[in-house]
Amino acid sequence: MGPVGLYAFHTTAPRPPQVGHSGALEEPLPLQSTQPTQPLPSAGLTRALLAVLLTIVPPLLPAPAAAAPTLPAPLPMAVPAAQASVPAQGAMGAITYRFDAGLGAEDAALIRDAVAQAQRTFGDAGPITVMAGASHTHSGGDGDVLGDAGPGEITLYTAAWRDEPADVRRSVVLHEYYHTLQTHLARSLEVEYDEDYKPSDEDVDYEGPRWLVEGTAVYAAARAMDAAGLVPYAKERGLRLELAAETTTTLKALETTAQTERSPDKDAHYTLGFFAAELLARSVPNDPYLRAYWTALGDGLPYDRAFRRAFGLTPDEFYAHFEAHRRNGYR
Repeated sequence: MGPVGLYAFHTTAPRPPQVGHSGALEEPLPLQSTQPTQPLPSAGLTRALLAVLLTIVPPLLPAPAAAAPTLPAPLPMAVPAAQASVPAQGAMGAITYRFDAGLGAEDAALIRDAVAQAQRTFGDAGPITVMAGASHTHSGGDGDVLGDAGPGEITLYTAAWRDEPADVRRSVVLHEYYHTLQTHLARSLEVEYDEDYKPSDEDVDYEGPRWLVEGTAVYAAARAMDAAGLVPYAKERGLRLELAAETTTTLKALETTAQTERSPDKDAHYTLGFFAAELLARSVPNDPYLRAYWTALGDGLPYDRAFRRAFGLTPDEFYAHFEAHRRNGYR
């Protein structure tokens, strides 16, 4: 792939599994009074009586409950349940499948079903070619890589997931599909062919920090698995908490590819990125899968300005929020 890069889904130990009478109404009879008609009280007397009643009758409504504690604005604490809905759109991009002959029928069916689920949940990611096969291995040498993705392309290394349960396999597909959504909304393919775009591993990528790219994919897949009734979000979150407890790297130290490779905490950008994405989602309850950020990139904004437009604060301001959130046990 080009300089925008591949997004790999790794297994980790202990890796959490990622990877729903009617009847006719009778006309009431008119009431007839048997009492003589009395003159109406004056307006002044009516107001005086009302004032007396308001002083002796207790209020019928209970006092409002105290508001739940929050982190500093603009990040409310309530965690929104992701909705399995996306903006209205036309036909989805065509999906082309290229499966090796050795791919089993069960895996092929799971992949197709998971891609359809991802389209319904995350939205259109444009035309995509999905490649999978039992003979695929990861050219980078990491035996625990289950898949990767780039603009318009998903590759699934099914030989590596042979011992994984079905929910992990499905989560891998959702994760990689979300990466194609990122690149589709951000128009990354156009950037790849820009001869002036030549970042190094020490630079923050066009699409933003590595923790944001990977963390949002992990978070979105976990929400989608929960929405489908397959793996409860609370279970996934609990397992991520165990990994986060062993992570000492700061979120800001996971912005570039070089930083993630130097980090003493393997895959920290996945783990901390998951909780960072969850925290960001709290600030945009109407955008549970954080599409607005990638759309802002596609509108031509650099990542820091796209971040501010989507979430209402700068990356550095968010780092301060996140570290306070981390000290509070991610609550």
